[in-house]
Amino acid sequence: MDKPWLQHLGSECVLCRASTPETHYHLFFSCPFALECLREIRAIVTFRWRGKHVVNVSYKALLAYLVYHLWEERNHRIFQQTERTPVVIARIIVSEIRDLIICKHMVDSVSRRGLYRLWRIPWPVEGNAHS
Repeated sequence: MDKPWLQHLGSECVLCRASTPETHYHLFFSCPFALECLREIRAIVTFRWRGKHVVNVSYKALLAYLVYHLWEERNHRIFQQTERTPVVIARIIVSEIRDLIICKHMVDSVSRRGLYRLWRIPWPVEGNAHS
């Protein structure tokens, strides 16, 4: 537990229910629940860590969205007694990143087409609002 004043919450990870201290490292990098969320995302999105700048930006967004939603899930479980599966969280993250990509006004380029292909976003038809 990173914060001693929160010890009343217990030493069990609320995401994977392991009796391990709930540190930031555990929650975001070694928790089986978090790793399953990432596996589910990888089942949807083909990762290629090389690429143009715009593709790398999407990976950074993925990390930020994953951390945010894992923390949100933790808080929902503690304070609202609700739970979502890794599949649900992965789909939410991918959907939000797709929306983010679509909302960006990028010129037609190889990088943009690669980004759309990577995130399995249908290429916009001519005249569409985000083309």
